[in-house]
Amino acid sequence: NRELGELIGQAGKPFATLVGDVDSWSTRVVRTRNNYVVHAGLNKVEAGNDLYLLSESLYCLVVICLLRECGVQEETVERIQRHQRFSLLSRQLRGAF
Repeated sequence: NRELGELIGQAGKPFATLVGDVDSWSTRVVRTRNNYVVHAGLNKVEAGNDLYLLSESLYCLVVICLLRECGVQEETVERIQRHQRFSLLSRQLRGAF
């Protein structure tokens, strides 16, 4: 969870805009990983849409971090928030969790 927190910190405001409450999101990611990946045989409940939304948000987290690592200008990173895919995912995440 510490490593995930470091990535969230590196991604900054654009990622917080995507997921809203980053602490709740992080907790949900860790819990989902534990329940459906680490202990997959213990859970009979399908989490299809939740897994999809969390995986898409993790993808966005990695992309934002990579852009920052590559030295992309801040204004360019901030513009990601206006992309249609980003806005749709943000609405879906807020509606699902």
